[in-house]
Amino acid sequence: MNNKNKKEFKLLEKQKITPRNQTLDRFLMPVNRNQNQNQNYNQNQNQNQNQNTQFLNLNQNQNQNQNQNHNQNTQILNLNLNHNTQFLNQNHNQNQNYNQNTQILNLNLNHNHNHKHKHNKRKHQYQQIQISPKKSKNTTFINLPWNKKNKIEINNKKIPKWTFMKECWKEVKTPKDFMLSILNFHPEYKEKWNLFGLHQFFKRYQKKQENEIFMKETFTKIVSLAQKKVIKEPIKLMKQNQESSFTLTQEQVACLMANAFLCTFKPRKWAHPNDPNALASINFIDLYNESQNTFLVAQKIKALIHYLLRVNEHKNYSNIVFTKKVLHQFPKWEDSDFPILFVRISLDKNIEDFPKENHAHVDFANKFIGGGVLNHGIVQEEILFITQPELIISRLFIPELLPNEALIIQGTEKFSTYSGYGNTFKSILNFKDQTEIDKKTNIRKNTIIAIDALKFGYNQSQFEKNQILRELNKAFCGFNFQIEGVETIVTGHWGCGVFGGNKDLKAILQLMAASQAQKKIIYCTFNDVHFSQRFQKVLDLIYQKNLKVGDLWKLLVLYHESKFESKIQFFDFLLEINQIDMK
Repeated sequence: MNNKNKKEFKLLEKQKITPRNQTLDRFLMPVNRNQNQNQNYNQNQNQNQNQNTQFLNLNQNQNQNQNQNHNQNTQILNLNLNHNTQFLNQNHNQNQNYNQNTQILNLNLNHNHNHKHKHNKRKHQYQQIQISPKKSKNTTFINLPWNKKNKIEINNKKIPKWTFMKECWKEVKTPKDFMLSILNFHPEYKEKWNLFGLHQFFKRYQKKQENEIFMKETFTKIVSLAQKKVIKEPIKLMKQNQESSFTLTQEQVACLMANAFLCTFKPRKWAHPNDPNALASINFIDLYNESQNTFLVAQKIKALIHYLLRVNEHKNYSNIVFTKKVLHQFPKWEDSDFPILFVRISLDKNIEDFPKENHAHVDFANKFIGGGVLNHGIVQEEILFITQPELIISRLFIPELLPNEALIIQGTEKFSTYSGYGNTFKSILNFKDQTEIDKKTNIRKNTIIAIDALKFGYNQSQFEKNQILRELNKAFCGFNFQIEGVETIVTGHWGCGVFGGNKDLKAILQLMAASQAQKKIIYCTFNDVHFSQRFQKVLDLIYQKNLKVGDLWKLLVLYHESKFESKIQFFDFLLEINQIDMK
């Protein structure tokens, strides 16, 4: 951030803004006030007007009082920024124990290869998993912006908040007016919200002519979209540990997304770990407040505005279905005799490059769906949600995912694509999604499977039985679906990267879960040649030895219990066992 932007940011931090008098006058009814009340009110108005002038004349006043307030403002700025911010090593002394463990393993594996596989006559054994949701306060319906119970206090008089918002929008003529309107909708947050990211979007990443077009045309269309009366029924919270499905039209989703853009929803506080109804943020306010990477903020805002304009032009709206899967019984993995199904390794393609009509794409999800899509996050899930913005609305009604839950979303449309990854991400607009729409259901043939992985620390063991069981059950919950025509799952390094997952482990777990669910896999390795070669050797071994899902479970347990985890990678462990004896 350069010195000029720092000065602007310091002034933004100190803003205190009240609604325009024209807007207020529409609501204020004559009331009897004594002289002292009038004096106090006028004093407060004068103070607020001075502060508004400071913000609205940002460029003119940015050099005044700089030296006097430099140290104090720098501390404020720093506080805000801080807030947002084995290869095999064997020795000869281990060989005797290694061979002994292999002999034990062979005894356990051999029993599965002495009989002919008969799929139709197989008896499946399942174990029940008890996962209790946190105690609920019986919150059932989502509070929508036009709820008549939502009030705002103006000069000691409570008025309908939705009516107030609509009147405020009539006064918006400039980008600064737009920012003021957001603060006026939520006066309790005026001291906390600085809108630095949104301010920088208009000033640094938009040309003057682009800002004029935004205010004259784009903003008006978004406001009109937000006021569409297309939500006829209340939207229910998808409660924890309860399987449910919910359908919205693209038009309904667009209306809700326009309101999120305008920040009309009641702000959500940071999720509390003991709150069963804790939901991710839905207003774009965290994105607008972001100060760490304003270029990234601008790329996201551009993609979201582009979506709202494009969907507003649709003549026909398809359906989008949100289904939360909940499993209370999981396979007894050690007893599973399902064969390992076909796996195709893709070195140079991304998950989204594969046809949607007959492939389900995996979202490497956060337990709060969407992750950092509405702040500075920009890895696999966030990119997916930015290019298919209709996914974002799931944050409105889906609370934290439990270990036995997965989310399946069908029918979203892709409106943009991208280049780069992480800090190099850049939105590429005007993508035309040609995915077929089912004539019977009016659902676009696009299936997203959202499964959240555990986050591991540097020294935390991922091969402990309870850890691999959790990840295996989570993957199975997502993969065990029945959608006509969808028999292949496209996935990759789920839970790796910033979550610290072990690539060898996550590949095997997804392979096991998909085979148990009778789904084929396309595994994207994102140009990781070394991993691709090792994984292919392991797959060749699995098919050669006709290993089953239960066999891989036993290998995982042996690998951990024999203390090989710190000495040899899991793929190399499998290949070493083959060299010794696996007959």
